[in-house]
Amino acid sequence: MKTIAILGQQAQALQPHLQLQPLRIKDIDLQCALVPMPLARPTASQLGDQDVLVRVHAFSCNYRDQGLLLQAYSADPRTCLWPVGSEFAGEVLATGAGVTSLRPGDRVLGNHAYVGRYHAQGQNDGVITNHASLEEQVHPARKLLRVPDVMDDVTAAAFSLGAQTAYSMVRKARLQPGDHALVMSAAANTSLFVLGALRARGIEVTLCSSSPYASQLATRFGARGLVPSGEGTADRLLAAATAIGGFDAVLDPFLDLNAVVALPALKPGGRYVSCGYLHQVAHAYDYRTPHFTGLSELLSLGILNNIELHLNCLGHTDDLQRALADYEAGRLEILVDTVFGPGQEAAFLRRTFEDRERTGKVVYRYAGEVRA
Repeated sequence: MKTIAILGQQAQALQPHLQLQPLRIKDIDLQCALVPMPLARPTASQLGDQDVLVRVHAFSCNYRDQGLLLQAYSADPRTCLWPVGSEFAGEVLATGAGVTSLRPGDRVLGNHAYVGRYHAQGQNDGVITNHASLEEQVHPARKLLRVPDVMDDVTAAAFSLGAQTAYSMVRKARLQPGDHALVMSAAANTSLFVLGALRARGIEVTLCSSSPYASQLATRFGARGLVPSGEGTADRLLAAATAIGGFDAVLDPFLDLNAVVALPALKPGGRYVSCGYLHQVAHAYDYRTPHFTGLSELLSLGILNNIELHLNCLGHTDDLQRALADYEAGRLEILVDTVFGPGQEAAFLRRTFEDRERTGKVVYRYAGEVRA
């Protein structure tokens, strides 16, 4: 079994055979490698009643993984071994005796269903793994869904977390055909899923983005308009909102970055739905942000316009199932930026976390052709 891991400074001394690759993420010098993991594979009789053994064929990382790997390395820079990744596509190798929903040979992806941290009555599993690059994994059957036949492993490895989050956000936004939605940081991976979900529902969309590919994205997703992000964003957003009488909803992956300029674009009673914040990593590197939202600004802007603020973490199983159904029916497009393979571990992580030219998910595939 193998994994792609961030490794500490003593890795070469501890495992001389490793082909270490230097890597810099934000202001931290790291190293990574494809690491053999000499773990015994459990047999079907050793699995729990509802457990499933999965062989991972491809996996990807998300924004949250950046913070996790940097924190793991900072906590133990000498002997750190942190397998990366939070979503995967794989094949069922064996199941526990009580599993009826899956069988060996089925292709699966992760179900990140989540209700909340408090009073969730056992429904708070959330992200299926923080170590998706482990080539073999055991998960409860309820945390896996079948991959549609029309979806390849690369797409499946890039799908579940972003799609489940985006479809939950769109559900909470309560938009109807003809409504106007503003999607902030539109080139972010979650926003790309949001754009696909909104297009599938006939929602009028305006993009706000600093990406050099923003205009291509606007065309690709049939957007009504594009507002460049940077100096003067607030005025441009207000003008776009005035032209339509205000947006019905804002969908935003980075509340702390965007709310101060996006909240005034909502009509009274509009919905602001956000799934995260930019400053998730406790390091003092420069985010180069042209605007930032403080708590007092968030409250005053929202209260004065009777805004509904929805904070979203992941989604329900139904959200992921709706996304899979839309993909299977040809209504949802998934953008995959690049596919890497063995020997390209540092390039994979660099493209995932550091390259502003990236548009869409970056996937690592253990076998098969590499696509760039």
